[in-house]
This record gives sequence, C-alpha cells and structure tokens, in this order.
Amino acid sequence: MTLRTCLTFNDVSLVPNYSDLSSRSEVDLSTDCGWRKLQVGIISSPMDTVTGLDMIRAMRQAGGDGIHHRYCSAMILEDVARDYPIAVSPSVGLDLIKRIVGFINPEPVLVIDVAHGDSKPALDYAEGLVKLGATVVSGNIVTWQAAKRYYDVGVKIMRVGVGCGSSCSTRVVAGVGVPQITALRDIYGIEEDIKIISDGGLHSSGDIVKAFVAGADCVMTGRLLAGCAESLGVSNGDMVSYRGMASGESLDEAGKERNVEGVAGFVKRNGSVATVMDTLARGMRAGLAYVGARNIEELRLKAEFVQVTHNGYLEGMPRI
Repeated sequence: MTLRTCLTFNDVSLVPNYSDLSSRSEVDLSTDCGWRKLQVGIISSPMDTVTGLDMIRAMRQAGGDGIHHRYCSAMILEDVARDYPIAVSPSVGLDLIKRIVGFINPEPVLVIDVAHGDSKPALDYAEGLVKLGATVVSGNIVTWQAAKRYYDVGVKIMRVGVGCGSSCSTRVVAGVGVPQITALRDIYGIEEDIKIISDGGLHSSGDIVKAFVAGADCVMTGRLLAGCAESLGVSNGDMVSYRGMASGESLDEAGKERNVEGVAGFVKRNGSVATVMDTLARGMRAGLAYVGARNIEELRLKAEFVQVTHNGYLEGMPRI
C-alpha cells in the first residue's frame, strides 16, 4: 500500500500577489454552475433544515442558487422542479421523474442526492435521467475515476465531497473520504467541459476562494446558511435546528433505514440570506484582490498555494 498526503482548507494558504486593482469592487465573482450563471458562486445544500422555496428564492436574489431537499411530498418536488433545481434519488420513483421531465420546459435540473455517488446504482440512475432529458448533477464523489465514470454516462456537473460536511460523520462511522482540496485538484481538468461543485467543509469566505483555486466552479454549503431567516430549521430563541440528512432524526422522520452517518444540533441565527451572502461575497472579493485577480479565471492562473503547518494555521487565527 502506498500513502500520499492529502490536504483540506486549513492545510493551505494563498500567497498574496501584485495587484493593479484600484478597488475590490472591480472583482467579478460570476461563474457558470452548469445550469445557469451565478453572480456569486454559492449554492445552498439540499438539506431539510436549510433549503426550501424561501431559501432558493432568497439565494437567487442574492446572486446564488439553492437545491430543494427531497424529503418532502412528490407534489412539492414536482411543483418546485418547474422553476428550480431539486434533489432526487432512486427512492423518489421513476414515475415522478418521468412526469417532471415530460412536463417541464426547459429541462429540469436533478441533483442526485446519494452520499456514495461512485456506485453502480447511482451511475445507472444518472444515465437514466440523462436519457430522459434532464440536466443531471452527480452523486457525491472524490476521485477522478468516479468523475470520468459519470462523464461517460453523460453527466457533466460533478458534486465533490465525501465526509467533509459539518453535520456529517461518515469519516468517523465508515472511515472514508478524501480531504477536500486534494479531491478538487484530482478531479479538476479531467474533461474540458465539466463543472465542479465543491460540497462541504467550508468554514469561511476564505475557504470558498481556496475551493475556486483548487478547481471548483461554485460551492455548496449548508452550515454557512443554516442560521439564516429563510432556512427551514426550527427556531429555539436565538438558535435554529440544523442536521445532516443522514442523521438519526432526519432518517426517522423520512421513514428511511437507520444507517446513521450524520449529527443534529443547533446553530446561531445570523440574519437574512442577503446579509450573509453579502458578507461572504465581500470576503471572496478580498481574496481575489489579494491575489491580483479580477475574476475566477484569473484567480486560477495567478494563485499559488502553500502548505501550512499546524502552528502556521494557528498563527493565522485571531487571538484576542
């Protein structure tokens, strides 16, 4: 067995570069996520305490997008899919998928909500959705081989991330996953026309910038948006519920088999989607400006990662 060192967001930092920008307002954060152009490359995760219609609409107004979770009625999914992306899995049922694809124009965006995307059932399902005429996003993957398998069945949007979400316990329970920077770098560029969504592991706007450098076209997050007023979490004073979709609570409510790979808890309320997205966008523009980049394409050309030690990471943390 050979071992290689794999890195995540806290293991790397970006080197500042010469900039001729006169203002950070010159930075353009727009990006193509694969089904539409976003002004800010952030997508809310299809989690039942995060993304419903209010979240999707607020995210679009703020320049991003959202994926409606699948733990709801078929009628809701069908209605939402007329205008917005939805999460689906084989358990959703082929009859519903055929109705959605048959009656919606333009083609619906279907996000395969499967934790282990590199499996024959998930790939067969993806191939079937593509043949029906949908725009399909892969199940979660972390290797270039998995991305190539999806590409070969017609999927060109890759959802990258296994075990890195804040409410995910897959790496504890199952011992699997690849640190996110390495996963993104391994998949980036395998085919010229793929799009990459970095899903999970984000703690800050700085991590989003790092994800772009590593190859992501946009990022997906639950935790950074879970405290917003438009989220689906249940309020408890200044706190709001937040849970992984493989948590015991979520599986029990959905009537699913109890293979628990997630946790549940509470996060602080942090204002509206508009406020949170504006704060994240300001930080992202700062990151690009430090590298001297006017857009994400320039960022990838100019940015340089350095690996940091644990002490180097601690040095960068506020200490007052």
